[in-house]
Amino acid sequence: MTSPQATQELLAAVLDRLAHYEVAAQPPLAEAAREAFRSRVADTLSYELPTAYLDLLASTDGLSWNSLVLYASETRLGADDELEIQGLLEANIQLRLAYTPDKDFIYFAESGMDAYRHNLVAGKFEISDRVVGDSVFETFDTAEELFQRLLTNMLHVGDDDEDDTDF
Repeated sequence: MTSPQATQELLAAVLDRLAHYEVAAQPPLAEAAREAFRSRVADTLSYELPTAYLDLLASTDGLSWNSLVLYASETRLGADDELEIQGLLEANIQLRLAYTPDKDFIYFAESGMDAYRHNLVAGKFEISDRVVGDSVFETFDTAEELFQRLLTNMLHVGDDDEDDTDF
C-alpha cells in the first residue's frame, strides 16, 4: 500500500526497533528548519524535495539502522568528530563533484551497496548499485514508494541471521 500513512507506520516500526535496542533516534526537524532546508536544496541543487522525504524528516532528521542511512538535513558529527549522520546536501554535492553523471540524480539514502535516488532524467525513483551507479535494481514511480522500500529494508535486513542487531 502506497500512502503517507503506510510510510509513517513503517517509520514507527523502525523507530520502535531503535528504541528496543536503546539506539537514540535523530530528533525531528522543526517546520521552520524543514522550510529552510527545502529552500537550501532548491537553491543549491535546483531540486524540489518530495513531500514524502520532508514528512520523514518531520519525525526524525535522518535515520541510520541496519547499515542503511536516510540522509539528514545536515551532516552531524558525534563524539570525537566522528560522523553521526550524513546530510543530503553534503552527500549530493560530494557526489556531483566526484562523478559527472551524478548530476542526473538526487540521492536520499544509502547502504554499503545500494543508493536510493531520484533519477532526474528518467523521472523515476530507484535503488541502484552504489559503486557502479548504472546498475538499477528497482524502479518506483513515486518517492513514497522508494521510502517505503527503504524503511522495509531497514526492518528486514538480517532477518535470516541469528543475530538481528546489525546496526
